[in-house]
Amino acid sequence: MQDLATRNAELARKLAQQREEIAQQREEIAQFKALIVELREELNRHSGNSSKPPSSDSPSQHEKNRRKRQRRADKKRKRGGQPGHKGRCRELLSADDIDDVEDRS
Repeated sequence: MQDLATRNAELARKLAQQREEIAQQREEIAQFKALIVELREELNRHSGNSSKPPSSDSPSQHEKNRRKRQRRADKKRKRGGQPGHKGRCRELLSADDIDDVEDRS
């Protein structure tokens, strides 16, 4: 009977110790998960979505940027005003409407 009581106390001690270890491991797992999220966010940062210079991009990111430039170059139309587009600008004043001319040199 005493052996059973001793064995029971020993098992209860082991169970308490294991519960404590499990609680510590859960805390560590939570910390590791937070670290993984942080590292993934850092990995996904590049010159296109942060203030990092393009020289700090990974080689795979350089390849993606090169492909983007290639697609832009393949487009039929170039940047800016297109042929046939009526431009808009401020109308010039006639010589009679000018009161004073400043020399800014």
